Amino acid sequence: MRIYGEILSDVPTVIQDSVIYSILSEKKMAPQMRGIFDGGRLEEFKESRTLNTSDLSNPTLSAIIGRKMARLHKLEMPLCKEPKWLTDHLKSYLSNVLNNISFKEEPKSKQLKKLLSYNLEAELQFILRLIEDTHSPVVFCHNDMQEGNILVDDQDGAAPTDDRVTVIDYEYSAYNYRGFDFANHFCEWGMDYCSVNTPVWPYFSVDTTAWPSRKQQLHFIDAYLAESGEFSADREAILQEVERFALVSHYWWGLWAIAQAYMSHINFGFLEYAQARFDWYFQMKKNLTCNRKHAGL
Repeated sequence: MRIYGEILSDVPTVIQDSVIYSILSEKKMAPQMRGIFDGGRLEEFKESRTLNTSDLSNPTLSAIIGRKMARLHKLEMPLCKEPKWLTDHLKSYLSNVLNNISFKEEPKSKQLKKLLSYNLEAELQFILRLIEDTHSPVVFCHNDMQEGNILVDDQDGAAPTDDRVTVIDYEYSAYNYRGFDFANHFCEWGMDYCSVNTPVWPYFSVDTTAWPSRKQQLHFIDAYLAESGEFSADREAILQEVERFALVSHYWWGLWAIAQAYMSHINFGFLEYAQARFDWYFQMKKNLTCNRKHAGL
C-alpha cells in the first residue's frame, strides 16, 4: 500500500503519477497496479529486496540496470515532450530556497547560511549554460534510479536476471535529458543510505571515490546501447554527457535537500546531504574537462 507523501502533494501531480504508473504497470515495467484510492494506491507485492549501494557496481546488475533504463527511455508517454521538468524545478527550488526558507534552530541556520554563501544564483546560470551547451537526447527518464528504487529477487541465491530486477518509484519521472539519468545513477554509486555504515545521524554516507571508472561507465552504457539498438552511437560523447550532467544532478539534489530540510518530517540529515552534494559538485566542477571555454569556466 503506497500512501502519497509530500512529493505527490497536488492533484495534477497525483494524476500524472497515476497515469505514468498505470502505463508502466500494463507494460510490466513496474509492479502491477491493484487499485487506487484517495491518497494512495495498492501495488503488487514482489518478493524481493532493494539493492544496496555496493550492488550498483556489480557488472551483472549494472548491465541489467542499463537495459532497464534503455527500455524506459524508448517509451512514448502522454506527457509534455519538452525537457521543462529539470529547468522548471531548478528555478522553482532555487527561488524557494532564497526567498522562503529559514530556520529558527541555530545549527540549521548556520548550515543554511553556509550553503547560501555559494552564490547559488550564479551556479544556476552556470548549470543552465552547461545544459544548453551539451547535446543530450530528450527521453522519458526515471530521474531517480538509485539503489533504493531497484528491487532484485535473489532470495533463492540465483544470479540476477532481467526478469528478477524491477525498477520502482516513478514520482520524479518526466521527459528529460538522457545524460541526467545516466549521471544521476552514477552519482548514486557513491551515496549510501541504508548500509550498516549509516545507522546513525545523518543516515547516509558519501564516498566520492566510488564514482564509476571509465570502464564501468562504458559497461553500463554498452548494455544500454545494445538494448536501444544504437550500435553506432558515439560513446565518447555519452561520457561527456555523463561528466556534465553529474554536476546538474548534484546541484538539483542539493537544492532539493535544502527544501526537504524545511518541509519534510522525515528523520534524515537533509542539510548535511545538501552540503555533501554541493561539496561533490564543486569538486567535479573543478575537474571538469569537457569544453571548459563553453562551460564558462
